[in-house]
Amino acid sequence: MNVVRYVFLGALLVAPAGGFAASPGDPVALLTEIRPGQGEVRVKQATDADWKAPLPLLSLRPGDQIRATRNATAVLMFVGGHGTLTVGAA
Repeated sequence: MNVVRYVFLGALLVAPAGGFAASPGDPVALLTEIRPGQGEVRVKQATDADWKAPLPLLSLRPGDQIRATRNATAVLMFVGGHGTLTVGAA
């Protein structure tokens, strides 16, 4: 079974810890680590129609989505010291 987990950054911005508010165009996170393993990590930015292979240190904005398959993982670091999140397949 190929399990995929998506992270939708808009949902993470509804009530972020620490109470900061981001403008729609401001970056809210950076993609700091990409570990494809035997799967893949893809990003669909809110302004794009297609999923693409991300580059390290990609700025993520509200509405962007991240997808990890198989044993791939990606680490997001939130702007303003609001922590990190590791995205992996469920």
